[in-house]
Amino acid sequence: MSAAPYVRLQRAWKEYNGARIERARQTAPEPSRLAFSVIPFLLHHNIPGLPGFTDKGTLSHGIWLYESQERPLEPVRKSFGVVNENLLREGAPTGKFAIHSLLLMGSIGTVAQTGASDYDYWVVIDEKDLTPVDLAALTARLAAIETWAAGQKLEVHFFLSDVTRTRANDFGATDKESSGTTQANLLKEEFYRTAILVAGKDPLWWVLPPALSDADYAAHKEELLLDGHLDETDVVDLGNARPVPEEEYFGAILWQFNKALGSPYKSALKMALTESLKEDEPAFLLCDRLKRRIQGDKKPGDFDTDPYLMMMEEVDGFYRKKGMPEAATTLQKCFFLKSFDKPVTDAADHANLIYKERALRAALRSWGWSGPVLYAMNTFQTWEFRQISALANALHNFMILLYKRINSEVTQESAVKSMISDADLTVIGRKLFTLYAKKDHKIEYLKRVKDEYQGVEAVSFVVNDKKGAQPLWSLYHGNVIAQVKRNLAVEHLALRSSRDPVELIQWLVTNGVAGKNTFFYLEPGGSPVSLADLQQLAQKMMALFPVIDLTALAAEDLLSAARVTRVMLTVNLTSHRWIDKIETLHVSWQTSWGESFCESQSGVAGLQRALEVLTKTPASFALGDPARFDLFVPKGDKAAKLKKEVGDFIASRYLALRRKAAASP
Repeated sequence: MSAAPYVRLQRAWKEYNGARIERARQTAPEPSRLAFSVIPFLLHHNIPGLPGFTDKGTLSHGIWLYESQERPLEPVRKSFGVVNENLLREGAPTGKFAIHSLLLMGSIGTVAQTGASDYDYWVVIDEKDLTPVDLAALTARLAAIETWAAGQKLEVHFFLSDVTRTRANDFGATDKESSGTTQANLLKEEFYRTAILVAGKDPLWWVLPPALSDADYAAHKEELLLDGHLDETDVVDLGNARPVPEEEYFGAILWQFNKALGSPYKSALKMALTESLKEDEPAFLLCDRLKRRIQGDKKPGDFDTDPYLMMMEEVDGFYRKKGMPEAATTLQKCFFLKSFDKPVTDAADHANLIYKERALRAALRSWGWSGPVLYAMNTFQTWEFRQISALANALHNFMILLYKRINSEVTQESAVKSMISDADLTVIGRKLFTLYAKKDHKIEYLKRVKDEYQGVEAVSFVVNDKKGAQPLWSLYHGNVIAQVKRNLAVEHLALRSSRDPVELIQWLVTNGVAGKNTFFYLEPGGSPVSLADLQQLAQKMMALFPVIDLTALAAEDLLSAARVTRVMLTVNLTSHRWIDKIETLHVSWQTSWGESFCESQSGVAGLQRALEVLTKTPASFALGDPARFDLFVPKGDKAAKLKKEVGDFIASRYLALRRKAAASP
């Protein structure tokens, strides 16, 4: 192969890379200034007073080829003022460079980039060149620059990537979910598919032909470098993109399930892509398909080389071919939310639109979205609770069905079973069980699409106490008291209803719908419960019951029997304040599996139920620990008497139970 084809392939890569950077600058000008100009400047120079400066090590800064590329100082001066030329010379590397390449991975420069997108950098180094002191100094510099960027409202993550390890697909924690060890081939594929070179050497893979075997990749590398077509200091070899073994697809889908439990709209897309690639068995990896388009003789259209549009093209086609149009439509909406920055118009004139807007409109046209659908999605942030619930239910149903398909296949594939342990399946299964399973007295987890209905500004409690029926408590988003008093319709703002106000409060707290800044409003009807009672109960529950992050539940907890970790007793909330005996006692508790429960009993039965729950606590549990146990009695003349009666009963019986348990063999 002559030099000309390699030169052409490198030129195609550079043109594509430049287009991605320009798209990023159009979408987010100020973040792009920091990401593409200031941050590489800080990594190349080591200047006192600027973020990341260190006096440790001799090789902790400098990016190969940085000086030979256009690096205007104006963006840097905008951040730090005048940059002294002498300091520039003193802070520049002296013949040696710590960093071979600085690359971004992810949605930057694609249709899916938004103003809030984070910037995930691969900082490519050769560990053999760095002493332990150098490596520690470079690591400290990266941490300091991350902190500085956060102060500029830019979320940055640096991942050190050793050339030799990366070439061998040994990533360790090269992505922020630390999945590089179990999903190495998929991570390499995603990296090449979404990478942008910010500064330094071109990745060798990008200047070679697509879909090469390892042997052909090595042969091209030898011809390219030994015959002098390109100098080895111009490129960095991070290894070939290899076919993905089936067991890795399964592992990736299960991993994404873990991430999807809280805010699933982004993870669902990755899960869907992984399933489509697993079942479709395409002739080429998606990154190779992208490279084929970029390196082809015919100049591709802008939208043809967008990694995220290609992903959606694959996913949408797969589920429609599979006879699952509802899944395809749900994933389209997830993709729209992932890409959404501002309302998208369907006007015919698009001459003055930036790339992102044109690309997103093209996607919507290809999906056949009508005006009403587009209007609804444009106004997602103002959706009523029932609208969000409908989309959330569709999304979660998609994930449940996907899990069932995967779980069934995993148990039948010996190669997969050798990589995915029973423990892994148990952990993810129990997390799903915590999220979805219905049990008596269990507080239902709110199914979400993203972070909607989190710490809302206000909620209203309205009591309907028709004669002859137990009062019905209804919960609404916002302050609807005036509308209720005027008999105006408020059902579109309804969150949920219950005969039990304690259960409603616990639902708000468990799901994080109410936070410390949420205002409460009450239309009490004839109930003796006051607004202050509800506020105080909510504050106590917020202090005792943390909002559970299902993705962070410890595997050791999920692999053992569930234990009660926190308990709260609420006495006579709905009783008249002159009552001096225990009429109702609510037992609220949280378990090591992340489940929450609320059960109400009357009188002595309530006390006995509280003891039963307390027997399921670990030995380290203590009634005197306010982070583990609390007792709430609403204010009133009899509050002190009731609190003492319940507290004394529980303390005496609980200690006796503990002594009995300790004495048992």
